[in-house]
Amino acid sequence: MRAFSPDAILCSGFSKTVAPGIRIGWVHSTNFMRKTASLKYTSTMGTSTLSQAAIAELMRSGGCDAHLNKLRRELASQIQRMRQVLLREFPPGMCVSDPEGGYVLWVERCRRRR
Repeated sequence: MRAFSPDAILCSGFSKTVAPGIRIGWVHSTNFMRKTASLKYTSTMGTSTLSQAAIAELMRSGGCDAHLNKLRRELASQIQRMRQVLLREFPPGMCVSDPEGGYVLWVERCRRRR
């Protein structure tokens, strides 16, 4: 989106990948950074300095990348185990997707091959 418009706003957080309770995220915008920062501060009156420092150190030290690599391997292993269980336990004629990434499986009735 950003390649097509300077009005795009990028944002994400660390609660899904690092620690569920950390409630630290980031935002970047070419055109709206000052307004976004102002709105963030007035809506929450700042964020825990300790949490921000911990995330900053995790990123600076490479710990975040190491953690994400481990998390990706573990999720890939879990999704393959779940896929095998579904293939074994579901009735014949059901297909289970084999994702190259992510942790979502689709289960559907297999289409007949022509």
